[in-house]
Amino acid sequence: MSDAKHVSYAEFLKENKLAEGHRIPYYVRWVEAFARHCGGKRQNLTWDAIGSFLSKLASEGKVEDWQIRQADDSLRIYATCYLPQVHGMDLSECSARYSIPAEPGPGSWQLVDEALCAASRLRHQSVSTEKTYSGWVRQFARYVSHRSPVSITSSDVKNFLTHLATQRKVAASTQNQAFNALLFLFRHVFVRELTGLEDTPRPAKKVNIPVVLRPEEVQQILSFTDGLCRLMIEMMYGSGLRVGELLALRVKDTDFGGECIVVRSGKGGKDRVTLLPTGVRDRLADQIGYVRGLHSQDLADGYGEVQLPYSLKLKYPGAPKELGWQWLFPAAKISRDPRTEHVGRWHVFPTSLRHGLKRAAAKAGRQAGRQARVLLPFHVTCTHCQDRIPFRRCADDVQAVADRASARKQSH
Repeated sequence: MSDAKHVSYAEFLKENKLAEGHRIPYYVRWVEAFARHCGGKRQNLTWDAIGSFLSKLASEGKVEDWQIRQADDSLRIYATCYLPQVHGMDLSECSARYSIPAEPGPGSWQLVDEALCAASRLRHQSVSTEKTYSGWVRQFARYVSHRSPVSITSSDVKNFLTHLATQRKVAASTQNQAFNALLFLFRHVFVRELTGLEDTPRPAKKVNIPVVLRPEEVQQILSFTDGLCRLMIEMMYGSGLRVGELLALRVKDTDFGGECIVVRSGKGGKDRVTLLPTGVRDRLADQIGYVRGLHSQDLADGYGEVQLPYSLKLKYPGAPKELGWQWLFPAAKISRDPRTEHVGRWHVFPTSLRHGLKRAAAKAGRQAGRQARVLLPFHVTCTHCQDRIPFRRCADDVQAVADRASARKQSH
């Protein structure tokens, strides 16, 4: 690069195509904010400083999750690409965000696992993602015989992925999951980039035909369910909700007047609006009444505070005890959150719903391989609507509900 000493960060991003053009100004602003965090002194630019800056953003609750990820990406590019190439400054020689253990053995990898979980929580990843990444790191540690973490290289990752593909013959999605976990480990714990994996054997991605039961088969399965389990299954089927989306519903997410349900932070962290099934309106109203009574009893017992997303509790201190924020499908028992140690009532555990669906499918004589995801994906609902001709009307109704919700938001 000619005259590299005079290249600005924005020019560097544009020239090397490290960020999309419309995002470059935001990447520059994050670096400027980080510089102010460091007092404008170059000697304060360390990985520890980057970690404290991102932690501050997360704790303040003033920015969205995607903005924290954007800031993290900008500062990673700034520290690992721009500073070394333009200014000859290597932050990894100054400090490491996490102290990587040099001793071999399971104890050192336990420290690495703790650092991985801390990095995952900093980026507001889900509990399931954290557990999955942690599991792959433990498998990788066993594969390298718990060698010293500081000695791990990209070649070890390449050999592990090759082992998964050729020896264990895992699916393409499984190998990609392992790759993403180890990529996260290298970037955010080891503070290094994975290189030289271009020729790693990767299984071909298989195109599967979705499993969709006929409407009469769905009704047969529903006939073997009752109570809360049936209500949840019918809502998944009627509204096209995933298990996680259904269980994460709060009382305030139901709109009987607008005949819709608001899904918050669904797949990909996106919000959406879907239809409220007519057949469950009365039972859903009864369920809200049950939640109201249960919440009153929890308040009397000294509980009643529900977990809120991010730092909303700091902004609205009384919100955790409001009825609207309570889970629509609360668990039967009080429990302790393993992350925050908060004691309160969580929502129904996902396995409870899945086991209920599995038992109903077994009684209905459905094959074990067919009932596991029979009612979960949205395409099941759409396919059955299409079979009955008014699929276009169903799609128009969904769009109309979304438009009404958007209009109400804009009017406020």
